[in-house]
Amino acid sequence: MSFVSEQGLLAVSSNSECGTIFDTSNSTLPTGTLYCNGETKNTADYPELAAALGESGATFDLPFLVNEKTYDENDITVTLDPSDGTMSSYRIDAVPRVVDGEWWLTFQFIGVVSSAARTLIAFNMDGVVFDDYQECCASAGATDLIARAYVNPSGDGDTFAIEHSSITATSYKVFGDVKLASKPSWVLDNSPANYDVYKVIRYAPKTALQGTYEERPKNYIGNGDMTVCQSHSATATGTDATSGDDIVDRFRIDYSGAMDFYKWQDTSTVPYALVADVQTADSSIAAGDYALITNVVEGYDFQALKDETVTVTFDVYGKAGTYCFSLRNATPDLSYVIEYTIDSDSTWQTITKNITIDTSSGTWNYTNGAGLYLTWAIACGSTFHTASTDQWVSGNYMATSNQTNGCAGTGTDYDFKLRNVALYKGSYTAATVPEFRPKNDSYQANLAECQRYWITFGKSGKNYERFGVGKVHSSKITYIPMRLPVQMRVATPILTYSAYSDFSIVTSAGNETPTAIILGVGSHDTPTIGVTTAAPTVHALGEFTASNVTTARLHFDARL
Repeated sequence: MSFVSEQGLLAVSSNSECGTIFDTSNSTLPTGTLYCNGETKNTADYPELAAALGESGATFDLPFLVNEKTYDENDITVTLDPSDGTMSSYRIDAVPRVVDGEWWLTFQFIGVVSSAARTLIAFNMDGVVFDDYQECCASAGATDLIARAYVNPSGDGDTFAIEHSSITATSYKVFGDVKLASKPSWVLDNSPANYDVYKVIRYAPKTALQGTYEERPKNYIGNGDMTVCQSHSATATGTDATSGDDIVDRFRIDYSGAMDFYKWQDTSTVPYALVADVQTADSSIAAGDYALITNVVEGYDFQALKDETVTVTFDVYGKAGTYCFSLRNATPDLSYVIEYTIDSDSTWQTITKNITIDTSSGTWNYTNGAGLYLTWAIACGSTFHTASTDQWVSGNYMATSNQTNGCAGTGTDYDFKLRNVALYKGSYTAATVPEFRPKNDSYQANLAECQRYWITFGKSGKNYERFGVGKVHSSKITYIPMRLPVQMRVATPILTYSAYSDFSIVTSAGNETPTAIILGVGSHDTPTIGVTTAAPTVHALGEFTASNVTTARLHFDARL
């Protein structure tokens, strides 16, 4: 049995090519790959893939990667017994999966029962046929109010029911697994006929697959095409940057000194670019001052680069002069500094450099921490200078004494821009480096990876946008479970938000403005936030929404 998350993250052990999952939009199945459609395969036919998936039996299941289906109030028929009560704010999130060749449905029911106590809540779920009458595992949290869950209680094959001796008037969250008789009708085969972009898994080594688009070397730089920008919406004119901000996702600007920047995503032409726009000049960089742009390769990705020769390539635009690019380890206490030249003011040029990763000394991270720092210096003080270039040296260095002060003035010439950033395994020259390819082949996949590090709620800019529903506790805190679109890098991301006045807790008694918003219970994909208000109705259901504004933003920050 094998299980792979929707994000398609696999731990590949013996062969770094076999077991790789990626998106493709090819009209035919790429050579050496299989659809991620949950099919059972013979190990003898695909031995390397079975080994990469950690399977040792005679057969194994391919990953099954589809999005969930949400049954909401528009497509669920609800039956209550007794029938004098009502159900509101209900839905069932259903995720199909394949286990040893059998179809199962992982479900989560969320709803509010009002009026008298119920003994049975039944739902008609179109498109699924359950595997005869069966009990299934279900849980409603620590209180365990739900005793049993049934399928097919009335014999019609597509009804799901929750039963308990006394389902009281309250909010319920129930989850579990139930066996199906067949594949749900709404699950499309994961193939080019049904999707513009679909997921495939590689079953053969790279040497057997030369010549296809997918076999261009993998780019290890997340969002190197600069297409995802969640934290702000500044284009063309920019918005004021604070040191530590992302200019675009995965590319952070850090600075210390008299300089100040605007940050923006340049979407005026393709390819997109990030822009660090000097607004306040710093003509004399002090020893400990700097202006840097950094991208971090996570440790899991860095595993494949350990002790390998790699090629870094990027397009850069800025004030003419000598600039520095550096690689650093996790601590960082090892640095590799490269000099490069921008020949003319405000002109794009492509830089290509080879580096051999050497992990024989220093501290390196191979899990969910910082595996490798890649840093572009716009300006850098002498504290962070090294006299040794093109080699690993002990210390935290980002430049040499030849580094141009790219913050010495303002205006177009002092716009520092990057685009088409790639880090490939292997040694390439400027003549042989492959045409730029982003790490992910679709915007959707790129966004999902970026959301591992940063998620923003509220970017739609809708008044009264609903963020979640929870229960008001006696401590005046409403606990709101947040369903994140992906699993984040850590279970305890930093929670930030716009002004309290941008939000409301809505109960039957009215609306209240928060006085505090905190991360209550950490989770990689379903964290709970606590929202404090002055005088909420205890034990009432509370909706966490935007107020009558378009500026409400809620950020989960798990950046490296």
